[in-house]
Amino acid sequence: MESDEKLVARCLKGDKDAYESLVRKYQQRIFNIIYRITGSDDEVEDIAQEVFLKIFKSLETFREASSFFTWIYRMTVNACFNRIRKRNPALSLDDPDLVGFVERKKLGEEEEGQNPEYLMETGELSSAIRRAIDSLPPDYKAVIILRDIEGLSYQEIAEVLERPVGTVMSRLYRARKELKERLAPYLGINSRGEE
Repeated sequence: MESDEKLVARCLKGDKDAYESLVRKYQQRIFNIIYRITGSDDEVEDIAQEVFLKIFKSLETFREASSFFTWIYRMTVNACFNRIRKRNPALSLDDPDLVGFVERKKLGEEEEGQNPEYLMETGELSSAIRRAIDSLPPDYKAVIILRDIEGLSYQEIAEVLERPVGTVMSRLYRARKELKERLAPYLGINSRGEE
């Protein structure tokens, strides 16, 4: 498989097949991040189309100071935040008083061969985790999704969100703490975080 850099170079020379390869490579990940940040099935395709159009129009501005992957994630997250701001113009994504944990678990992950009671409990916990993540402010939700679900490094998240690494780590800590508190009844933890 060709590297992103080679595909971008081909795109810049007018190769539409190379652009289609980039779209296919990242399409599902972009759909997932849009859905996880916005929580809206109705907006996924619309925002994704907006992102892919922006990528196409902005390819010549891509500089290899960051990876192509980080560059498109930044566009995707920004498009999601813009849509959320349109829905709720009074929302501030930079409010330092907003606090928003999920132990590192993939959502909906279930072990095969478990008994039905276990699967029911796991499904209930997965739903509770999704609801708790959805209830976070968008900037805290974004760091949880990018780190704990998408597996990006702190540096990659900092580049995507255009924030210092320290800010990313702080927001992630606060978001995890808030999620842990919200999920305490499901995890068998009391209000002090003890089992």
